Amino acid sequence: MATLYRTYGRDVPMEVILRTRNYAGMHPTMQERVRALLEASDGRAGWGNGLRTPQEQLRVFLSHHRVDPNGKVEFNGERYTLVASPAAKPGRSMHEVGLAADLRGEPTSNPRIDDCRWVVENAPRFGLVTFADVNNEPWHVQPAELDHARRSYEAKGSAWGAYPNYRGVAAGSGNATAEVPAPDAEKTMQVAQEIAAAGLAPALVARLGDSGPAARVLIEALIARGLLSDDPSGRDREYGAADVEIVKQFQRDNGLGDDGEVGPKTWGKLLKVIEPGEDSPMVRALKAVLIVRSIIKDSDANMGSDYGPITQQRVRDFQSLSGIDPIAKVGPQTWTALLGAKSKVAVSDRGEETDEPSFDDVDLDDLDLVALLEDRPAT
Repeated sequence: MATLYRTYGRDVPMEVILRTRNYAGMHPTMQERVRALLEASDGRAGWGNGLRTPQEQLRVFLSHHRVDPNGKVEFNGERYTLVASPAAKPGRSMHEVGLAADLRGEPTSNPRIDDCRWVVENAPRFGLVTFADVNNEPWHVQPAELDHARRSYEAKGSAWGAYPNYRGVAAGSGNATAEVPAPDAEKTMQVAQEIAAAGLAPALVARLGDSGPAARVLIEALIARGLLSDDPSGRDREYGAADVEIVKQFQRDNGLGDDGEVGPKTWGKLLKVIEPGEDSPMVRALKAVLIVRSIIKDSDANMGSDYGPITQQRVRDFQSLSGIDPIAKVGPQTWTALLGAKSKVAVSDRGEETDEPSFDDVDLDDLDLVALLEDRPAT
């Protein structure tokens, strides 16, 4: 029987861990060392979290701090006071460059505290160092030969490269060629600040009587599908009883539960993949999401049906910050991230569910990062 490893959700085999973005996005050598440690532990060590996008680090930072003019932490022109365990500012975590991982230990009587003694005792065998004596974080591991602090690591030339460009890095080598560019922290943070609202916003789920962001996107999607007439005067309104009946019929026609609530499965049938340069009614639904997520400005000029170069660039910015290939094509990953869905919005060109991943009930990338780190320092 395959060894199962603890995670923040449930015990899983190694193959589930390997397929997650936050594991596969780490530096190749970091992946190699962490996997070797886990396999040698025979289940005494488990998987928590690896790569974090700047967007995810921003969420963690803001959840652990509050604005305070007298605060000791300065970020983005504001001062903050710590209200939970310490959390690194975006641009300052080794998680963001794929060179840190949080592991799990063996369970204790306190569900929020793991016994990480095996990790601490054995990490050096695999070229890793824990932070047990640094920030009292025995679960946190980084490459032993690198500087602990990201600022120092980058000041010395980012010896192992900078996420997401690991060109020229052979797994296990621990070396990078000169062609790997240093991270542009200023640009990364500018993008993070501009679209932070999208990363912090709740999931868009439309329910009867809603008149907010979800309703706005839904009305545009229904128009794009030809289920509502294209009447400008009827766009800015609530999701009313007549609309619910239309959605219920659409759900029945597509083999969905006809509750009239529009969540990931219904979005997946309503929406479609959008290609760069496309001119179609569905682009208006995309622009409605970008507006309600504060990625583009809310103006008549921005609500056309053309997916032009300016909008494409903002989508690429969002994709980069969300760990998605920044190609401006809006497919399942991008729709899922934009809608804030907790499960995949599986759109296709026909709006049909497609490409369902294995292990449908286990998605380690889908865990609430803020919640799982609530009582732990977040380096």
